[in-house]
Amino acid sequence: MAAYNISEQRILGDELFIYINLGTGETADWQPLAYSTTASLNLTSDTIDASNKMAGIWTAALAGKLSWTISTEALMSTSNTGYEYFYDKLVARTPFLIRFGQVKDLAAADFTQDETKTYYEGEAYCSSCNLNADNGAVCTMSVEFTGNGELKKVTA
Repeated sequence: MAAYNISEQRILGDELFIYINLGTGETADWQPLAYSTTASLNLTSDTIDASNKMAGIWTAALAGKLSWTISTEALMSTSNTGYEYFYDKLVARTPFLIRFGQVKDLAAADFTQDETKTYYEGEAYCSSCNLNADNGAVCTMSVEFTGNGELKKVTA
């Protein structure tokens, strides 16, 4: 039977960040998406209907193409990974590299990515960028990224 230890095996939501490569050419510059309050990674598989007479009363399916999205809610900021960056990417329709991974040391405010832990990386387009400005509140943004090709699982 597998050994489970929640204090060693759990990952807190506060520890998972979205990282954007702001580097150019061969020089990577992975920066955390600024002031994120939520981060979600969604991997899906299309299904192909394979129903036939031999399947009886149930439908049959085959796995189809894979796709992925990453989404976030964040406080709006003027940082290098704030609203303006994603607005520009969406309008220019330019892809960029994105990662979903764990922060090095949240308690020490070291928001760099811990590349010794498993993370996911791929090329994406900004497919949705919403700015929210409620009266008496901090402005927020909602951003969705749609994967362009493979989402790689990178393990240490």
